[in-house]
Amino acid sequence: MWWKQKENQISNSTIIAYNSAWKNCKGLHKEPFSDIKLVHLQNCMDKLEDKYGAKRDLKALWSQIYDYAIANDMANRKYTSYLNLGKHIVKTTHKPFTEEEIKTLWNNIDRMEYIDVILIYIYTGFRPIELLEIKREDVNLQERYIKGGVKTESGKNRIVPIHSKIFKYVEKWYNKGNEYLITNSQNKKMLYRNWKDEKFGKIMEQLDMKHLPHDTRHTFATLGDNYNMNKLCIKRIMGHASKDITDKVYTHKDIEQLKTEIEKIC
Repeated sequence: MWWKQKENQISNSTIIAYNSAWKNCKGLHKEPFSDIKLVHLQNCMDKLEDKYGAKRDLKALWSQIYDYAIANDMANRKYTSYLNLGKHIVKTTHKPFTEEEIKTLWNNIDRMEYIDVILIYIYTGFRPIELLEIKREDVNLQERYIKGGVKTESGKNRIVPIHSKIFKYVEKWYNKGNEYLITNSQNKKMLYRNWKDEKFGKIMEQLDMKHLPHDTRHTFATLGDNYNMNKLCIKRIMGHASKDITDKVYTHKDIEQLKTEIEKIC
């Protein structure tokens, strides 16, 4: 009942997070709601061990369900208030691709499928999930920019110029004519876990590189700094909030400046 009124009000990335959280409490799917207690939810939480992000999504999901249940007199206690997520331990630190590694990617772009997508990530600064959410209709080849982004208010529907070095590869994916710009081998939407494990991970293994998908975004930020891009332009392209940005309206002058600045990256 809650999902029917909720799913059309949230973003695709939130839908993905909630669906994943729901799968992580499979043992509760057929239980009467009134029989579910704190111990049952905590047990689902504890099985996730050190996956803090998954724990956070699980708590968010059930918190929403309990709000709905309480509002409709189906529950009188919100057990999620007592859930223990444990300590958030950051195990990995993101590291940018080196200039030599980027050169290696370019040298192998025609030899290995999906290397061009890694380079599109590097030269746009999109978050891993963001590029996979881009639809063909969001790409303006004539004006040479992509409109997209999720997560934060400043990151949504932002303008990201298409760097000249990746233009023909964006055009290649665009000309496939699929609903989404980047697709899997069946020309369907690429799921993040498939991108991470089946595409990105295998390329990293074959090229003997040790990186995570999000490292491409850090690479863009590093390149922007190394090549003296305007810092405000870097923030706008990456979707970072800035006190210097008073609204989200992009004028022609704004877009042209972003194009000029992004071309500083070699």
